[in-house]
Formats: sequence, structure tokens, C-alpha cells
Amino acid sequence: MDTVWWLLEESTPYGVLFMNNVIFILLRKLCFLVVKERFAKTRIVLAEFLATWELCADVAELGIVYERHGIIAYTIFLLYWCLWWGKHFGDAEACPNGPVEDVLFGYGAGDYKQRLLGQTLGAAITGTYIQQIWSLHLIDQHKVMNTEECQSSLMTTASWGFMVEAFISCVSRFFALRSQYWSEKTSLWINSVVTVILCLVALNSTGGYFNGMMASALMLGCGPHGYFEHFAVYWGGNIFGGFLARYFNRKLDCFIDRICTPETILNSDEKEKMQ
Repeated sequence: MDTVWWLLEESTPYGVLFMNNVIFILLRKLCFLVVKERFAKTRIVLAEFLATWELCADVAELGIVYERHGIIAYTIFLLYWCLWWGKHFGDAEACPNGPVEDVLFGYGAGDYKQRLLGQTLGAAITGTYIQQIWSLHLIDQHKVMNTEECQSSLMTTASWGFMVEAFISCVSRFFALRSQYWSEKTSLWINSVVTVILCLVALNSTGGYFNGMMASALMLGCGPHGYFEHFAVYWGGNIFGGFLARYFNRKLDCFIDRICTPETILNSDEKEKMQ
């Protein structure tokens, strides 16, 4: 009997993760069944809302996997869930880089308001959702996360944290931008593996978020760092790294096509016009 209870306890975080899978599959089916295709803007908000909520909730529980079973289990299941997110999120980004670049440079489809709204709502509900699960105190780690004051993942100075988040954001975003030239399967695997590697690289410095929305959903207001350090590292570093990735991506496109002017780097539409 003790063995059974031990197995149940050890499998709890994985059970929570798979429960999330089921819940969000059903929520997506229900939402898109009710909201018809003609309500395109509403569907974008819902898609971003659900994707951001699911992403943040899963990452929170993957943190429990790391605390309980170590780096190997964390790596394996992080890769699995990266593949899962890539297959089920559809066009939802669950990350502010794309919408912010759309606002500043006009790179997207102009739906940044809907995307940012959905992401913000998804991030806002995450804390309540995961605390409801952790309040059940199914395992010791859940009890700690529910009852003790939250701590930021930033374990270095804000300036170094900014550089780390900028670097991993740049690499992640660069591969995401190059994905348009690869097959869907190749893109999914490359982006998933790159994500896992970058998370591991930054795990003991910033936590490896490279997503300002997710970082705020899970750590905003957590000590010992203040709001300035949080936004400087996890938003400033993330957005700046995304800008660098966009620049390097356009430079590479220009080099490959032998068409390189300031306009092609600053405005992605200029290249098509020149061709």
C-alpha cells in the first residue's frame, strides 16, 4: 500500500500537467464551437487567452517537476510540452514579441490589440488557477508554493539578467523567424529543442523565460527584486532580444537574396516590393 501511495505522490505533477492538457483541449473546442469564424477578432483574443494561460500554468507545474525530480526529468518533459504547445496553439503566439513588433514596425497582420489583450487576460488568470491547484497540498512542493512568499527566478544582477534574457530571446526569436522556410515538422522540432537548450542555459541565472508575459504571470511582485528589475530583465531583455533577432533575420535574408538596403532591414514588406 505504501508503494501505491508513493507512486501516486511522485506522479502528481505529471498528473496535473496531463489534466491541463485535457482541460485546455476541451476549452478550445468549446470556445471555437460557440464563437464562429466570422468573429475573427474574438477568436484571436480567445486563442491567445487560452494559449497564454495554458503555457504559464504548464511552466509553473514543470517547475515542480524540476524541484521534485531534477534536471533530467525537467528536460524530458519540457521537450514533450514544447512539442505539445507547438501542435495545439495554432496561430496563437502566447508571447508579446510578435504583437510588439507589429505595433512598432508593422510586421504583423495588424491584430496586435487582440493578441495583447488575450495574452494579458491569460497571464492574469494564471496565478489564481495554479494557486487553486496548489492549495490542495497534494505534495510538499505544492504546499510550499501555496503558503510561502514567492521568490523571483532572477539569481543575478539586473544588468546581467537583462543580457541573458536578451541573448536567449534573440536566439529563440531568430529560429522562430527562420521557421517560415522549413517544413512544419522540422520547424516544430528545431524550435522545441532550441527552447529546451535555452531554458537550461539560463536556468540558474534568470530562470530562462524569454517571454515577458509569462515571466510576469508567474513572478510579478515576487521578492527579493522590485518591479523595475522585473520589467527591465524580463520585458526589456525579451523585447530587445526580439528586435536583434528581427534585424539579424532580415540581414540574412538580404545576404541570401543579394538584396540589402536599409529599407529591407527596417521594413519586411520592402523586400517583396523590390522583387
